[in-house]
Amino acid sequence: MTKKWMTGMCMTAAIACCVSGGAQASEAVSGTFTGEGSGKSGTIRVEVTLEDSKLSDIQVTESHETGIIDHAYDILKEEMLAGNTVNVYSFTGATLTSSGFKMAVSKALDEAGVKLEASPVQEHEAQQVEETYDVVVIGAGGAGLLPALCPPANGAGPGVTD
Repeated sequence: MTKKWMTGMCMTAAIACCVSGGAQASEAVSGTFTGEGSGKSGTIRVEVTLEDSKLSDIQVTESHETGIIDHAYDILKEEMLAGNTVNVYSFTGATLTSSGFKMAVSKALDEAGVKLEASPVQEHEAQQVEETYDVVVIGAGGAGLLPALCPPANGAGPGVTD
């Protein structure tokens, strides 16, 4: 009888904890939180500012990435703030850096105890671009780049794609 009673009490307590934990409303979180991720060239540190558990700003405080990466950070930040999510596409040409940046923001949110609701990734409308080239080179290897180095005949120049 005692075992059944103890088992019943334990089950009741477990259910009560689950129900009460699920019923509590979480308070909105505001403040600045830090996170860290790994990019291609090293550590990426960010400061994430939250207002009422929503993203309001993201600042890169440390990065060892080079090249087009500064532009990638700006685009990723804009997408995250617009959608209030870290669920955004990676930046082409900076995949490892994009992943590290998203990981750093996620860790800052974990530090804050905030779980952002997943929102769909915003679709961008494709823009049609018309360009004129003297030579179009497909493949940017050693043999492909040689024609691209030749001077243009009419000023249009070469187009190189890899």
